[in-house]
Amino acid sequence: GPWEQLGELDETMATGSIVQRGGCALLSGGIEDASQHSNRVRAASLTDDPGLGAFLDITPLPFARSHVHQAPAHGQQIYYVGGSIGLQDVTPTVAIGTFVDPEGG
Repeated sequence: GPWEQLGELDETMATGSIVQRGGCALLSGGIEDASQHSNRVRAASLTDDPGLGAFLDITPLPFARSHVHQAPAHGQQIYYVGGSIGLQDVTPTVAIGTFVDPEGG
């Protein structure tokens, strides 16, 4: 069917990762404001109407990174593998985080 705009982020963002977990869309890393690598992790509730709640900041990544397009999840664990930490500067680091719903769901 047709696409519909549900809202906007509080800042521009590109090359981040998004994964669905526990009824939330989890958006992490990426490049904000066209040049700044980000360690932000934000979660928004997914609703049935269809809808999307406000993105809330949760525990950040251990360091800023972008181009981590896939973030596999298993149970409550989310894995961030590699990515870019600067202009043409990549990292082999693997980070794992435990997802906790910011709204307690």
